[in-house]
Amino acid sequence: MSDLGLPAHVMTEIDSPIRETRLTAVDELARLASGADLALAAAARRALEGLTEDDSRSVSVAAATALERTAIRLRPDRIDFGQIAPGTPRVVADVLVDGPPLATATATVSVSGPGLRAMLAGHQLRVLWQPRSEWLDGSVTVRGPAGWADVRVTGQVLTSGPPVSRMGVEAQMR
Repeated sequence: MSDLGLPAHVMTEIDSPIRETRLTAVDELARLASGADLALAAAARRALEGLTEDDSRSVSVAAATALERTAIRLRPDRIDFGQIAPGTPRVVADVLVDGPPLATATATVSVSGPGLRAMLAGHQLRVLWQPRSEWLDGSVTVRGPAGWADVRVTGQVLTSGPPVSRMGVEAQMR
C-alpha cells in the first residue's frame, strides 16, 4: 500500500506517462471507490479528484465521470409539501440516499429553512417540516466523503379559504 492507502500497482498506473495506463487506473479507482473498505474508497475518490486535472482530456473526463458514479445521490431531489392547513403540527417525507457504502459513511446533514429538520438513518433521509411561517423554501444538504447532494424543500401554510388550483388562478385573472 502507498502513503495514500492505495495499492502500489494503482499508484504506478496513476503516475504512468501512458494515457491508456492512467485510464486503467481510473477504472480501478472507480471500483475501489464503490467498495466496502471505507478508507480505501475515500483514498480512491481523492485520487480520482486529482486525475480530473490530468493533462489528457480523456483521463480527466473519465475521472470526473467515475466521481459522479461513486457520489452520493438523493432521490427525489425535491420535496414539495404543497399547501397544508393552518395548525398542522408537522409533515414528513422520506428520501432515498443512494451511492456506494462511502455515501452514507460519516455523512452529515444540514438544513436551511424555518421549521425544517432532517435526520439520516442508513440510506434513508427523513425530512420533517414543523410550520413556523406561511412559506417554506429551504434545502437539506447531505455531505460526506462521497461528495454532497441537496434536496430542495418547499411548502405553504394556507392563510384562509380553500387551496386555489393553477387553473383557478388563471380563470380569476381573465
